[in-house]
Amino acid sequence: MRNLIPLKLLPVEHGIAKAFAERLIRNDLLPENEANDGLLLAEAALAQIPILITRDRHLLGIPSGALAAELNGADLFQIQTIHPRPLLKALAH
Repeated sequence: MRNLIPLKLLPVEHGIAKAFAERLIRNDLLPENEANDGLLLAEAALAQIPILITRDRHLLGIPSGALAAELNGADLFQIQTIHPRPLLKALAH
């Protein structure tokens, strides 16, 4: 896989991501055993990636308004999670 650039977070950003994941779990938006999903969302927001394409049902199951509110409350960049199917359909037309 060429042209992939790993995301390098500063130590403080790792702390922000961990706190955000814990926030999502505390607010019942993610199950306790899905902290990595919360880290992924936070890391995408810290990198200012506006759309996270995923098949992960836990990430897709977070209501968009709730995710927006949590990102706003944590002073993070707004991102959206979407399933790849709608994108593939759009590309097929």
